[in-house]
Amino acid sequence: MKNNVSHFNFSALLIVVFLSFLACKNETTKQGWNTYRTPYYQITYPEKFEFVKKGQYDEKGDQMLQQAEFFLYVNDSTSDEKKGFRPNINLLVQDISNLNYTLKDYVELSEKQILNLIKDSEIVTSNSHNDFHRITYKGSLDQRELFFYQHYEIYNKQAFILTFSAQNTTFKEQIEIVKSVFDNFKLK
Repeated sequence: MKNNVSHFNFSALLIVVFLSFLACKNETTKQGWNTYRTPYYQITYPEKFEFVKKGQYDEKGDQMLQQAEFFLYVNDSTSDEKKGFRPNINLLVQDISNLNYTLKDYVELSEKQILNLIKDSEIVTSNSHNDFHRITYKGSLDQRELFFYQHYEIYNKQAFILTFSAQNTTFKEQIEIVKSVFDNFKLK
C-alpha cells in the first residue's frame, strides 16, 4: 500500500510540474516583443515601439495626454513624424457604469460620434466578434488625413478603446503588425 501512495504522489508531482511548465510557456513573450501588464489588462507589442504610460514623458519630452492609459509610438519609416504627427496606439478606459450600455450600444454611439465630430470621416469597416468590436475609419484632424483602427471591449462596466492612428502611408505599412498587437490585448 505504501508503494502505491508514493507512486501516486510522484505521478501527481509530475503532472503539477508539467502543467506549471505549460503555464509558464504560455506567459512568455515572443522574441522581440514586450508585455505590459496591469491588474485589468495586458498588451504585448514589438520592443521597437516606444511605450509611454499615463503621466510619463515620451523620448521627445512631451507629456502624453492624461486621458490615455498608455501610448505606443510606432516607429515610422515614412515621413509622418516629420509632418508633426507620431503614429501611435493608445488605450482609453471609460467608466460606463451609469449608462448600462451593451457593446453594440457603445459601438453605435461611437460610430455616430466619429461621423459627427471628425471632418470628412468615413467608416471603412465595422466588424463584431464574440467579445469585442473593431472598426477602421478615416477622417481629417488638424488638417491631416488620418486613418484609425479601433478595438472596443466592455468589461466590468468599463469600455476599453484601443486605437491606432496614422497617416495613410504609415497606416498601410504598419496595419498588419498593429493587428497582431491588438490580437495580443487581453482583459483579465
